[in-house]
Amino acid sequence: MGDVPAFVRRHRFVRRGSVDAPPFVIDVKGGEAAEQRMAAERAAVLAILDEPGTARPLAAAARAWLDGDPDVTPLGAAGALTALSIRIHYPENSADILTPLADLWIARHGLLFAAQAAVEQALLGVQEGERVNPATYGDLSLAPVAFGEAAHRGPRGQILLRVRAALAVTTEDEYAEVVETLRPYRDRHWSAAVATSVLLPGERDWVEQDVRTVLANGSPKPELAALLLLAAGTAEQARALAPHLDNWWSLPMPGVLATLADGLGPGAAGAVLVWFDVPYMTAESQQRMLSVLTDMDDDAVFAELLARIDRKYVPAAVLEAAARFPARAMRMFAEAVRRCCAPTCSATSTSWTRSCPRSAPPPRNGCVPWLPPLPPSRTRRPQPSRRCWRAHRGFIAPSPRNRS
Repeated sequence: MGDVPAFVRRHRFVRRGSVDAPPFVIDVKGGEAAEQRMAAERAAVLAILDEPGTARPLAAAARAWLDGDPDVTPLGAAGALTALSIRIHYPENSADILTPLADLWIARHGLLFAAQAAVEQALLGVQEGERVNPATYGDLSLAPVAFGEAAHRGPRGQILLRVRAALAVTTEDEYAEVVETLRPYRDRHWSAAVATSVLLPGERDWVEQDVRTVLANGSPKPELAALLLLAAGTAEQARALAPHLDNWWSLPMPGVLATLADGLGPGAAGAVLVWFDVPYMTAESQQRMLSVLTDMDDDAVFAELLARIDRKYVPAAVLEAAARFPARAMRMFAEAVRRCCAPTCSATSTSWTRSCPRSAPPPRNGCVPWLPPLPPSRTRRPQPSRRCWRAHRGFIAPSPRNRS
């Protein structure tokens, strides 16, 4: 795509290989604020860890993290974060508050530790026991959950993507170490495999295997499809997952669109057009999709826009794309006219093919059929110059050199 468009640069979740990926900067203030929140909620977190439903090894590891034990494990860091997440309620956003803990993990324990903790926390959730009083929570405990079930909400998906941003700009040796360390997670459970693919989309074999597995098991939920789209590395993967993403109201549309465009370039157009053709898509969503399409430097994408020229918002998008890539636009405009009108459009033709736009009138006098007539105010004859007017009236003053 050449230079990264502003929309993509602003909303994308970078991966290793992203063009102009920004340097990773530790969010020190956010990490300190999250740690203070952990200290303030310590009693409630310990109550969750002490519940019988929480596995004892997990509870011990999480308690070690709370106590600042130097031998803390990634599982302990993940357990403490998951227990704290249930204590953050609307109007607060748990992802905004807890995602900086990933920065804290990286700063204190390194990127390898943070990558393992990110996968571990993606596989943990808080389960509720039977309620004695319908107005209050039942007993809360930590338990394994399937990744992808509303994982875009809360901190789980955001923490994976935050660590992914650090992996995008790390050294080759450190990246290779993370890949080898996370490889065993793929044998634990299919949801653990998906978490590793979201974290390391550069491992194309992992992503391809997970996409095939998820699609083979039936129609995936929109949340799981969105996560895999953030890892998609080919146009075929994005196109196969796109029809399953039909619930945009609760999903991060700008992030998904920008990340697809960042990772696939023009290859993302197939998935974007699937969503654009969904009936009753909101005006804002359509305009966002068109803004991504108009930035794609590809003949096929421009042809798809021309094929939808009768749709609302598309004409303006076509003009924007034409201004961005004028040589392509002029060539394809001419090709469209020839393809649509050459067989039938002549001064004596009375037939009309269905290849032309549905709203176009029959051709007349061999002109371009879909251009409407200009209004009267735009069709006035040009005013002649004073000399031309006098010549028309038949009295041109003689030239000075010919005067007697």
